[in-house]
Amino acid sequence: MPKILLVDDAPEIRDLVATYLHDEGSTVTTADRAEAALALLFHALPDLLILDGRLPGMSGWQCLDQLRAADRTARLPS
Repeated sequence: MPKILLVDDAPEIRDLVATYLHDEGSTVTTADRAEAALALLFHALPDLLILDGRLPGMSGWQCLDQLRAADRTARLPS
């Protein structure tokens, strides 16, 4: 069962996508901000990260940059 971390600040989108992914057999963890996603990522160790590029505070792009800088062994695309 794939583990997915879904990050979106719009609750209606986040809930709709999470429900669909769950119904397709995935385990879905959600966050509404990039900062929360960073805290969850290294504990949840998802197989897939779905990250909104436009988030309040830290953008999804900034979050991705931090992930790449923090741990090159996480096998994130360069």
